[in-house]
Amino acid sequence: MSHREPRPSRATGRGDGVPPARAVDASMGLLNDVMYRPVRLGPSRPSSGGGGSDKDGGRRRMVTAVLSGLLGLLTVTAILSLRAPAAAVDEGRALLVEEITDRTAERDDLETTSRQLSDEIAELQERLLRVSDPTLVAELRRLELLAGAVPVGGPGLVVELDDGAVLEQGAADPESRVQDVDLKMVVNALWAAGAEAMAVNGERLTSLTTVRTAGETIWVNFVPLTAPYRVEAVGDPATMQTRFARSSAAATLVSLESTYGITATVSTAEELDLPAGSARGLRYATTTVDVTSSTETPAQEGAS
Repeated sequence: MSHREPRPSRATGRGDGVPPARAVDASMGLLNDVMYRPVRLGPSRPSSGGGGSDKDGGRRRMVTAVLSGLLGLLTVTAILSLRAPAAAVDEGRALLVEEITDRTAERDDLETTSRQLSDEIAELQERLLRVSDPTLVAELRRLELLAGAVPVGGPGLVVELDDGAVLEQGAADPESRVQDVDLKMVVNALWAAGAEAMAVNGERLTSLTTVRTAGETIWVNFVPLTAPYRVEAVGDPATMQTRFARSSAAATLVSLESTYGITATVSTAEELDLPAGSARGLRYATTTVDVTSSTETPAQEGAS
């Protein structure tokens, strides 16, 4: 005899009135339906037999296509309207450009007139002083040369700096632009190398010269300059070239070229003509005669 108990039969009914036994997985019916039966997105519609369903689907597709086309047309129109400058903006820009051009021409004319008058004054001073005191004339010439008040010429060295390459989008990398610190570095190195006079893009450098950046533009003597920047230094070319090549500025220029693409060329010139610098009046403090000391008390001031 087997040790297992015989299983009860799964007959639909028993003659003794006892209900049939439930299946073991009878309570898993809902879970089985969810896991093993496909889920329908909606009740199926019986075909009406006249092709109405196909017509409705084609109509919906047509409406969707028309709406998509209209939406795309509106989007393109909006983009073009935003990109295209308005007439008022174009007119204002043209007026501003014209105003800048007129003011620049007026400034150039005033600078030319100022230089002509300065030359006439210098000539009259020299005529007057040559007769009365020739030694004073020589001293005046020396001081004018040191102050950059007179044009100079002679052999020298030329260092030219230019911005790096342009990006694929058409805009230049800010780090690839020549900055005011780069220009100051070259100028200081040339002074240390023995330069007697110097100019950057035609702007004479003096003891009152400022080299600074405003926005993305380098200003020298309050005049905006654009790349390339040509630094001309009058002096002994061989001496300056040797000393400049040994300076830290030369090594920095090589690093700028390899890192940011800034190009730097150094060449000698047999003759350089540097203009005179713009004259500026100096203001300085002077002591007055009748000034009481701030250390005196009011009683002492009254007694005095």
